[in-house]
Amino acid sequence: MLRPPRHTVSLFIVGFALLLAALPTVADLGEGWSESDGTTIVDPEGAEGLGVGTCGGPNGASRARTNSAAAFMQGANQIGPDERRGGTSIYAFPDEVSARAFIDLTAETTNCPDGVTWERVQKSNPVAPNEFNGFGAGFEDITENEIWNFTEKANSTYADGGTDVLLMMLDRSRGLTAVNITFSPVDTTLLRYDRYDNIVIATTITGVWDQKGYVGAADLVNFEPTADDLDQYTALVRPGVLERLGWE
Repeated sequence: MLRPPRHTVSLFIVGFALLLAALPTVADLGEGWSESDGTTIVDPEGAEGLGVGTCGGPNGASRARTNSAAAFMQGANQIGPDERRGGTSIYAFPDEVSARAFIDLTAETTNCPDGVTWERVQKSNPVAPNEFNGFGAGFEDITENEIWNFTEKANSTYADGGTDVLLMMLDRSRGLTAVNITFSPVDTTLLRYDRYDNIVIATTITGVWDQKGYVGAADLVNFEPTADDLDQYTALVRPGVLERLGWE
């Protein structure tokens, strides 16, 4: 069992340091994995809306705050075979009741099999919430101010006949047409939420596939993650995370 701090102030101060130290590293993953250029987000901002939270609802940070999370953080992605991205987030709650409520709220708000849609304006240097850059350098002259159309579908289900493991599949596709060319990749993310008493560990695998319209599209790496890919990543990182958290 996780050893709780002695009082509330310690839970806040020690909690963040403990979770940060528990996040997986490339050493946990082994050959074929490398660090990304991203950074770990400590105490991420709560927000909601289309393109922000899954299905347009609250994001993970907002759901965690709703259930009185004492500490939570989103680890930087690691890059694996076929350019897959693996990530781990850890949430610490005051007790197992609030941790379970977090998983229940996640199940409730990340389930939109019929899909939600929204638009963003292509900008090479986006500054407004409705702006998005979906290209690298060299596309500015033909794509600037064109419209991206997004569609997102998600399904969440409890695993193993209980309510302490939640599985989610998220597909986010987007398309933009410029000079009679339609650019349209799909991002798929698979997530697993595991509860251990008052702690929730979320592991994710993300890939980009069905990339059309881009120069050299036939040579781009396309990776559509499967449940086995998520299971493999989770099996690599979970033992080390639990050990560093002091799980017995």
